[in-house]
Amino acid sequence: MTTQLKSNSEIRLFKQCRRAWWLSYFRQLRKIRRTLVGPAPLGTRCHKALEAYYKNPGAQGRMDANTVLKELMDAEVLANPGAADEIAKEAEYARIIIDGYFEWLEATGADRDLEVIEAEHKLITRSPVDGVELIAKLDLTVRQISTGRTGHLDHKTVQSIEQTVKILHLDEQHRQYSLMRKVANPDSQTVNLSVHNMLRKVKRSARAKPPFYERYEVYISDGELRNFWQRLYGEISDILRAEQQLRDGGDPLAIAYPTPTRDCTWRCEFYDVCPLFDDPNADPEHLVGTLYEVGDPLARYEEDILDSGGEAL
Repeated sequence: MTTQLKSNSEIRLFKQCRRAWWLSYFRQLRKIRRTLVGPAPLGTRCHKALEAYYKNPGAQGRMDANTVLKELMDAEVLANPGAADEIAKEAEYARIIIDGYFEWLEATGADRDLEVIEAEHKLITRSPVDGVELIAKLDLTVRQISTGRTGHLDHKTVQSIEQTVKILHLDEQHRQYSLMRKVANPDSQTVNLSVHNMLRKVKRSARAKPPFYERYEVYISDGELRNFWQRLYGEISDILRAEQQLRDGGDPLAIAYPTPTRDCTWRCEFYDVCPLFDDPNADPEHLVGTLYEVGDPLARYEEDILDSGGEAL
């Protein structure tokens, strides 16, 4: 039997909007021309800069981060010369956020109690469903020097730190990453540390009010992880059931129905084509063929994956 890989991104998208999941993961569609400005590309630029820094922390790492931002901008301008000014403004926005982050680290010493074990750590573990494994890519694997606890740190560019903190205890990505680390290291008593590293998307002008950066630690108990294991069983089972129904010829309108929200305009790359599937007089597949191409949604995990079997909780 072929083993399937399921990521937190897929599980979360399935629950957010089945139609977006159907197009992105079941049909494996992605936009041919990606959006160059906005929350998603800004977050990607900042993330890549932080990846470069934490692979080589310190002054040299700061240089690496700014080099990455410049290389990203140069590549985007080369591919989209007509949008050079727009791309330059977005790149400057990312540079302001990243430079401010380094200043914040120096002022607060936020990294002093953390030892970086590995950046961009890729991990595969068992899932609660036979024939399915969980896959993840951790921004940082870290050890807390003062306690000896090990865990992961995840970078997030956020609109509001206050609003993010309010729902942090409900964040499923952190729970799944902690669960996977526990499955991979079942005998360890120190792997429940999860660190949320927040960079606020603001240019830090004179009128902007701090905080612009914040870091929160979340400790997830073994009991919570056991309960989350059961939740994952239900979520993954629902995805597999929908996949089988679609393969059997089931109607996507009934199986992969949409869940529209005010975030669709910036969050979903299928915003333009989505309503056409509900219009009996429209031809959504024509637009799909024009705007999208087939591409493996798990491609970013393919290189240097660490396969850790582990035991079920």
